Amino acid sequence: MYFQMVARIKNDRKQPVVNFQDLHSLLKNPSYAALLFQSVKSIKWFEYNELLSLSTSSVNKNPDMTSLRPLCEQLYKYESDLYKKLFQQQNPSDYSWFQTAISSGTFKDRLAAHVSMIKRSSLHSLFELEYLVQLLRNNLQHRRECIEIMEILKDIFIQDYLPQQKKLLTIEQHDLSSIKTQNPDDMKRIAILWFLQDKLKRLYSSYLDSLQKISHDPIENIRIKAIVTIQHLLVQRPELEKRLLELLIDKLGDPDHTAAAKTLHLCNKLCKLLSVKDDVSSKYFALLLGGVTRALAFAKVNIEKILEHLNDLFRIVHSKNFNTSVRALQLLFKISEQKYVDCRI
Repeated sequence: MYFQMVARIKNDRKQPVVNFQDLHSLLKNPSYAALLFQSVKSIKWFEYNELLSLSTSSVNKNPDMTSLRPLCEQLYKYESDLYKKLFQQQNPSDYSWFQTAISSGTFKDRLAAHVSMIKRSSLHSLFELEYLVQLLRNNLQHRRECIEIMEILKDIFIQDYLPQQKKLLTIEQHDLSSIKTQNPDDMKRIAILWFLQDKLKRLYSSYLDSLQKISHDPIENIRIKAIVTIQHLLVQRPELEKRLLELLIDKLGDPDHTAAAKTLHLCNKLCKLLSVKDDVSSKYFALLLGGVTRALAFAKVNIEKILEHLNDLFRIVHSKNFNTSVRALQLLFKISEQKYVDCRI
């Protein structure tokens, strides 16, 4: 089914572009009996490369696309409900367990049921993901449950939802005129992927809101767990990387020495990782260096730990990007102002 769809898409590329009215009419009343996306565990939504290539993003946001959001959501909900209906017919015992766990199960049962549905077909389980994000937000005061959900969501976002090389797009960032097919099913599939990206971006942002609150928990160990999660997400996926970096840099000023030192250690690891990457964003690297420079004045960290990485900093000074070089020099100057630093530095 998947390979047949890929072959047909390649043949349809020369079709005339679709107009707004046609797509609006097509999405208004979704009605079909077979899934547009077959449930294949090994294929994530962002791996439908041929389908995703049928439309491109726009540099400027298109406000007209906003009116498509409820229609795309309606279509996605229809696809998701159809998937659950077929799942109930084909796997009645599994579906019965899922319903029982959700309605009358323990906290861990409900958690396991939603994770199980996501793992079966992440593309059709966006509302299960939304439940977990909301569950985290509602359990911020219950530390044990909070940390468990935080870790589960971290793995789910990395393994099932966030592309490794690309960032998510909102519906307004898509270019309707770039759609290269008039095949009704493919147009519906594109609309579903548009909504999925849009909703996923919002859910991930909400997850980061919760992470930020956890990183300011009164208990040091809880804060450190959140800091480690933030750094891990930053390393693994590019989505909302600027915000993640700001959250990480902010913790350099943690009032507790252990948490601040842990943050510095994670920043050092991040610098080493970025220094060996050829395709790293210069803005990304410069922001990291600038944040470390600003935080150095009030972060309670051992200056000797920073001095261990002087060679890395001098190497960064000679990078091709001028802004990155300036940021590295600013950090070196800030280090030279610290007490007990050898004047030769």
